Amino acid sequence: MIITRAAAGSTAAAPVAELVAIRNGAVAWTSTLPSPRTDFELSDSQIIEVIDSTATGATTPSTTLKALSVSTGAQAWTLNVTGRVNDLTPFNGGTYAVVVIPASTSGASPTRSLVAISGSGTILWSIAI
Repeated sequence: MIITRAAAGSTAAAPVAELVAIRNGAVAWTSTLPSPRTDFELSDSQIIEVIDSTATGATTPSTTLKALSVSTGAQAWTLNVTGRVNDLTPFNGGTYAVVVIPASTSGASPTRSLVAISGSGTILWSIAI
């Protein structure tokens, strides 16, 4: 079982959250999240964290996906994606990500893509949706 909780030392002014893996009634491992609002998804034997990594002042958002091993909590891979990852859906051997890049001009449409990511963190394919 994977849950989130407030990390030790977390305060209302400076909240810190962590993932907690519970196995056989005991804590197996913990991992501090970069933000209390970090999303995550269980995909096969990995937990994938969705981290907003947009630089201050950037015109295009970016997202970092970080995969952790469910069994050990060790980092398996990271992948930087241009755009905001709005949704993750596991499939056998990987994860689909819906990625949105906001329109660069007023009145224009955003770019949406479905991206297939392998279990080792490489992009298999991407298609506009």
